[in-house]
Amino acid sequence: MTDSYNYDRIPYKSRAIPKTHPDHLAAMATLFGMKPRDIRNSRILELGCGDGANLIPMAYGLPDSELIGIDLSENAISKGQDMIGCLGLKNITLRNADIMNVGRDMGQFDYIIVHGVFSWVPHTVQERILDICKNSLAIQGVAFISYNTYPGCHLRCIVNEIMRFHTDHFPEPEQKITQARAILKFIADAAPSVTEAYGQVLSEEFRSLTEMNPDANSNYLHHDRLAEINQPFYFHEFTDRIGRHGMKYLAEADFFEMQDFFFEPNIRAMLRNLSGSSILVKEQFMDFIKGRKFRQTLLCHEEVSLDRLLHPKLMRNFCFSCPSRPVDENGEYLETDLQDLVTRENLKFRRPGGSVLETDHPVPRAALATLSRVWPMRLSFDELMSAGRMHQPQVSEDGDLALCDILLSAFSGNMVELHVHAPQFAAEPGEYPVASAIATHQIRAEYLRVTNLCHKTVELNHTYGHFLLPLLDGTRDRQAIYAEMPEIIRANDVPLNGKSPSEKTTGELIAEIDAELLNCAKYALIMK
Repeated sequence: MTDSYNYDRIPYKSRAIPKTHPDHLAAMATLFGMKPRDIRNSRILELGCGDGANLIPMAYGLPDSELIGIDLSENAISKGQDMIGCLGLKNITLRNADIMNVGRDMGQFDYIIVHGVFSWVPHTVQERILDICKNSLAIQGVAFISYNTYPGCHLRCIVNEIMRFHTDHFPEPEQKITQARAILKFIADAAPSVTEAYGQVLSEEFRSLTEMNPDANSNYLHHDRLAEINQPFYFHEFTDRIGRHGMKYLAEADFFEMQDFFFEPNIRAMLRNLSGSSILVKEQFMDFIKGRKFRQTLLCHEEVSLDRLLHPKLMRNFCFSCPSRPVDENGEYLETDLQDLVTRENLKFRRPGGSVLETDHPVPRAALATLSRVWPMRLSFDELMSAGRMHQPQVSEDGDLALCDILLSAFSGNMVELHVHAPQFAAEPGEYPVASAIATHQIRAEYLRVTNLCHKTVELNHTYGHFLLPLLDGTRDRQAIYAEMPEIIRANDVPLNGKSPSEKTTGELIAEIDAELLNCAKYALIMK
C-alpha cells in the first residue's frame, strides 16, 4: 500500500454487509446443489476486515464458529480488538497483517469474504487473494469477492480522473476531499453547455455523491474515488482470472441481479441466443445492457459440480423471511387482520422499492401473509405449509408444489429472502428485555447506525431507541424502564413526531417509549 492509501489518517467506516453473511453464502451454495458446511460450526475468514464491523456481529451470532479477520490498518484492527474485548468474544481473532503474508498455516475455511478490496489493490495482491481462495477454501466452501466492473465504470472513471487531476497537488487527505467535491460541482455545472450527454453523466455523479451522508461521502471519496488504484474489470476478465486459479463462478451474491425476467420478451430471447448454455456469456451481456458498475460474486472450486436448473422442490430445504407487505388494488399497504388477508382473491405483495408479486393460490397466499406479519422472523418451509393449511384447511394436495413455485419466484424477484439459519431474537420485548450487546456497544461508541441480529443495519438517529437500548440489560422490568426513560428523553431533548419532550406529558412519553420497545423487537435488536 502507498502512503496516500492511508486508512489510519481517514478511517474507513465499515458496516455489516448482509450479502457476505455465511447464512446467505450457504443458502446460495445449497440452491445450486452444493453441500456447504453448517454455518453454526464453521471457519470464516475475512480479508480486508477493517475494524471488524462486518465480522464481529457474525461472531456474536455464531458462537460455535471460528472467525479470523486480516487488515493492514493497525488502528482499525486495534479498534476491532477493543470491541471484541468489551463483548467478551472468544471465537474471533483480528490480525494486523498484509494479505501477501497470509499463508496456509491458518488452515482451511468454509467461507472467505473479500469485500471492497479486490479493485483497490495491486495486481500482485489480487493474485494472492485468488491463491488464498484456492488453497484455503474447503472443497464445498464459498468465497465472496466484490469489485468494480465495466462497462459502467468507464463513465465513473472519467469523473475519478477529473477529481484526481485536480486534487493531485493537495498534500492533505481532507483538502483532497473538499477540492474533489468542488471541482466536480464546477465541471457538472459547466459541462451541459458543451455536450448534453457528457453533462448528464457528470451531474448524475455529483448528485449521487452529494446525497450521501457527509461522513460516508468523505470515506467513499478518499478510499474509492480518489484511490491511486481503482481497477474495474469486465466480468469475463474476472472469470478468466479465477479460472486460472482453479476457481469458478457460482453465482452473484444478489440473486435478483442474475434474473432476466424484467427485460422484454424479445430481449430475453436474444440474450439466450447470444449466450447459448453459458451462464458466463449471459452475465456479461447483461452487464453490457445494464451498464453495470459493481459486482459481488460468489466463487467455488472448479471441480465442484453445480446444478443450475433450480428445482422448486429445493425450497423445502430453506427457511424464509419476507420484507414485502400486502397491498390493495391501489397499491396501498393493507393493515387488516391475517384471516382477512388470506381470504382475499389475488392478493398482492410489494417490497419496499417497488417489486410486486401476486398469487391466487390459497397456500402461498397464507404463507406469504404470515411471513409478512412476522418480519424479520424466519420460518421454515414446514412452518409456512402449516400456516397455509391452518387458514385454508380444505386446500388440495398441490399446495406443497404451489408454495415451492411461489417461493422460488419470490426469491428470484427479491420479494423474500432465503436462509439456512434462523438467528435467535425476540418477537416481543418481554418483561425484562435484553438488547443485543453488539447494538448496545455501537451506541456507546456513538454510532448512529447499529447492526441487528439479522446482520442488517438499523438507523437509530433521532429516535428514542438510541437512549433506550443501553437500558435493556435484563435488570430492569418494563415499569423501571418507563420510570427512567422520560427523564433521559427530557435531559437530551429528544424530539419525536415533531414535538419536543417538554411539550408532552409523562403518559404520552411512556406510550411512545412502549412503541419504541416494540420497534426494537421488530428490528431484531432484542435477545430471545
